[in-house]
Amino acid sequence: MLSRTARTLICSCVFFLPFSPFSCTASVGEITCNYYVCSFGGPCGAGVHQLDWPRHLAVDEDSRLIFVADELNDRVVVLRSPTLEFVRLVRGHGLSQPRRLYLAGRQRLYAGQWGGGGVAVIAFQA
Repeated sequence: MLSRTARTLICSCVFFLPFSPFSCTASVGEITCNYYVCSFGGPCGAGVHQLDWPRHLAVDEDSRLIFVADELNDRVVVLRSPTLEFVRLVRGHGLSQPRRLYLAGRQRLYAGQWGGGGVAVIAFQA
């Protein structure tokens, strides 16, 4: 049984094959005590408030920032916890299909990339 303060972050991308092979929805959400309480995302896309194949999360508990590897958009989306409010996009830095994120300290994010793309190192200010 989950405690009343237990929280779980999830990221997902769902394709709706019966309608179209290209129809999908992507989101990051928070579940508290078995209830889905807030989310970020919607239809897959490249817009500021859209994701396309979110793959991994890294959380900086001190700054309350959530970093989302947005694989098919070649970027990292930064959200504020617990509201999942959009903060900023991180592009460039050699990012190409980021799949795994690792937060080192308070100012460095490592993004492992798909297809032998190596690791991009991103310096940031929390």
